[in-house]
Amino acid sequence: MELDRRTILKAGIGFLLLPDDMIFSQISRRKIEEPPTPPPNPRYVDSGPKDKMQVALTFDLCMDPFMDWQRSNKNVSYYNKAIAPILIENQIKATFMVSGLWAKSYPQELQYLASNPLFKIGSHSYLHEAFEPNCYGLLTVKDKVGDIKNAQETLRSFGIINNIFRFPGDCKNDRDIDLAYKEGLTTIGAGVAGGDPFTYNVGNIINNVSRGVRPGSIITLHDLGAPNAPVTHLALPSILKILQDRGLTSVTIDELANLNAYPNEP
Repeated sequence: MELDRRTILKAGIGFLLLPDDMIFSQISRRKIEEPPTPPPNPRYVDSGPKDKMQVALTFDLCMDPFMDWQRSNKNVSYYNKAIAPILIENQIKATFMVSGLWAKSYPQELQYLASNPLFKIGSHSYLHEAFEPNCYGLLTVKDKVGDIKNAQETLRSFGIINNIFRFPGDCKNDRDIDLAYKEGLTTIGAGVAGGDPFTYNVGNIINNVSRGVRPGSIITLHDLGAPNAPVTHLALPSILKILQDRGLTSVTIDELANLNAYPNEP
């Protein structure tokens, strides 16, 4: 039996007879509706677009082996419980750059941050050791690639899919950025440094941000509490007021830089 301009399609309950042009139209429409493959994320981001009234508030959560020892043996805290509630109360988006040791030391706190849709989690290395010399007195990391990988695996163990990396102390060169990029990670610069470590001068922190912030700025603060960043939470409400008065909205790093949520394929 000859079927003119018809094709037999086997269905679950029998056979369907459809015109060829209808079949080809459906196939063509399916191809058109498939979303395009997003471009890979960039190697390095130190700011967002200058023509959008957006900034990115970021908070580093640092932990090196000595800090971990102090936490365990001296009851020293490296988490400021006041930061996240201020952000949540004001519905402010932010990015938390987490070192692997901090994640293992504060698993409940990390889960609390990661579970809030206002917040994005990124990597701040594993040991929080320097990738380049003369970096704020930090010890020098022995295995750069291993450290980047260990940090990724730690975040992954919490169910966090991460696509960004910030170097400890923001100390890095092009070769270091390439190492992170080969692991699928975009390096995030420190941008506008709040200068909150090891100071009780709230006014200086506020002024540092006020002087430096512009549309597209990445603002770097710390969520550590005393002794390393004792008054960040006291400066934060004034910083949020400055952003509001200037018409600037804080978004996550992904939104600011238009990044794909998933890391690049290494």
